[in-house]
Parts: sequence; C-alpha cells; structure tokens
Amino acid sequence: MIMVFDWGVTNAIHFGNGVLKDLPEIIKAYHAKDVLFITDPGLMKIGYGERAMQMLEHAGLRCYAFTEVQPDPTDTVIDEILRRTEGRKFDVIVALGGGSSIDTAKAVNIMLHNPRPITQYDGFNTVPNHGMPLICIPTTAGTGSESTPVCVIKDTAKKKKMVILGMNVGATHAIIDPELTYGLPSRITAATGMDALAHCMESYIATNTNVISRQNSIKGMNLIYNNLLTCYRDPKNAEARYNQMLGSTFAALSFGSTNLGLCHAIAMPLGAFYGISHGDGNAVCLPETMAYNAKVVAGQFVEMGAAMGMGEAKDLTADKVIENLYKLAADLEIPKLAAYGIGKDKFTDELIDAILMEGALTTNPKQPTSEDLMVILNSL
Repeated sequence: MIMVFDWGVTNAIHFGNGVLKDLPEIIKAYHAKDVLFITDPGLMKIGYGERAMQMLEHAGLRCYAFTEVQPDPTDTVIDEILRRTEGRKFDVIVALGGGSSIDTAKAVNIMLHNPRPITQYDGFNTVPNHGMPLICIPTTAGTGSESTPVCVIKDTAKKKKMVILGMNVGATHAIIDPELTYGLPSRITAATGMDALAHCMESYIATNTNVISRQNSIKGMNLIYNNLLTCYRDPKNAEARYNQMLGSTFAALSFGSTNLGLCHAIAMPLGAFYGISHGDGNAVCLPETMAYNAKVVAGQFVEMGAAMGMGEAKDLTADKVIENLYKLAADLEIPKLAAYGIGKDKFTDELIDAILMEGALTTNPKQPTSEDLMVILNSL
C-alpha cells in the first residue's frame, strides 16, 4: 500500500536491566544542577523514590521533590505543584513512576514555560513553547508515556480527561529499567499490561495506521501477549519482565504516531466521571471493544492473531482471536465494571455523549452509535 504518513521519535531511550544507575550521568549531560523530582507515595514507601533521590544527591545535584502524585492527575494537582515551586529555578525535571507521575511532570513542564492554565492546551499542537529537559523513568509496563508526545490530565471543572499532544509535550529522555517492575502488585501488572496491549491493537487497526507503526505494533503485541501472564503469575521472572517492558515500549512507539480507538474512548470518560484508573479502564474494555471492531476489520484481527503467536493466519479467524483475548483477560482476573462500583445506573446520556466526543474515536475502524455504546457498556 502506498501512503503518506508522519512518524517521529520524540525522545532518547535508554533501556535495559539496571540502567537506573545511569540517571546522574544522563542529567549531567544536560549540564543540570537543580532537579525537580516528581513521584508518588507508593514508590516512596517501597524505597524507589528515596533510592533515586539519593543517587542525585550523591552526584552533587540539588533536588526538590514532590512525592504526592495521585492516580489520574488533575489540573488542581498541577496548580499545587506550581504553587509549591514558585520562585525556584530548575534545570531538569525527573519523573519516576507510572503514567500518572510522568503525565504530571509533563504538565508541570508545560506550565513552567507557557501561559497558564493547563486547561487551554487540550488538543493537538496547542503548546507553543518547549520546556526544560524532562527525564522519565517508568515503573509500570503499560502507559508508555515516557516515550510518547502525549499528556493526559483531568479537567476537574468539565469532568473530562484532556489529551494534550504535540511537539512540545513529550519527555527528552526515557530511562527504562525492567527491574523497577519486579515489585508491582499483580493487579497493576495485569491492568497496565492490558493497556499496553490495547495500544498495540488499536494502533494497528486505526484508520491512520502506517507501515512503521504497524511493525512496532506487531512486535509489541507479540511480546506482551506471550509474557504478560507470566509476569502476573511469577512477578520476579526477569526474562518475562524484560520482554513485557520492551513490549510496552514498542506499543508506545506504535500509537505515538497514530491514534487509539474505542477502548480508550470509553476508558477515558469512565476515569473522568467515576475515578476508575486508566489501566483498569482499558483492561476492562479491551476484549469487548475489540469484539466490536473485529466485525468490520476481521482480516486485520487474523494478522494480529498470527503476530501474537495464536496460530498461522490460514488457520485463524477473527472470532478465535477474540476468544483468546477474553481468555487472557480471564486468566489475569480482570474484573467487571461493577467491581469498581460502576453499575448500569452509571451509564447515563452524559457518559455516552462524552465517549462520542473522544478524539480516540476519530480513527476507530467503525464509528459507534449511542445504541452501540450502551450495548458495549452493559457487557463490561
């Protein structure tokens, strides 16, 4: 197929077991002395945050830490960080954590170099000025935020998750150390892994997919599908954790230049309205939304099934691929929405309208109706 497309790598990637130790030298390469360090309470509790800060201090770097990142960051949290750091000067920002910590750091970086408030930047290429060097260190193998030009922040007034994306949004450098995922709870391993798998699959079937993104999708989904369950059942399996983190990285490189689809379009409003985490929302939604899309792009599902090692393409059907996807979710013990307190009474017209307004839907293979969405929601 002859096509015109855009694809770009937004940041340097330093990948491998134990590479966290290289953080001070990477910071010094930016001639930095003053560091804004952003992480969450959980990582402080298990010692990862303290370990990283000690590395910075032992290297002679001055470090100011914000360690109170909460899941699915809001515009009000960004404002609080800006208030606490008012008058301070930083040379570099370091984010340690999952997508919430990394997106928080991206938003703070935007706000330190652009007019406020953050809510005006929802959309594509809306951020006029590039920020300071931003180094992101993921501790989950899921969102891929460390390698995408995307930042998701909740607009509390509108009850909407803003998607800020473009040239001046992403990290400068990603330090991706699979060993940092060894201590992940099994539930978070499952949810973030399914999120990464959703990135691969939705990017592959997106209407604006391209030859480079598809290669990243294929590699990513193969690694994730064949290693996620092992990570869930055997958390310290070094080979599986390495492969899962590598798969998440390929996933980020796949959707970073395309778009996502129905799964994310439903998960985002569920998070904005009812507080379900990003990973959990996508994990719950993935099999059912893929079943919906398989009806219109069955051939692409056969290709994905073959890429994941479900069998040879000639022996596969889209239905078989979906069956295997449901089985993976069951083996990972992915719960239903009701387990999060989201019953059928929550499926309001306001929620349906919010889903229909999601940008991720614009490249989904099939545009759902309100009726379609209600059927899907009632199945989750």
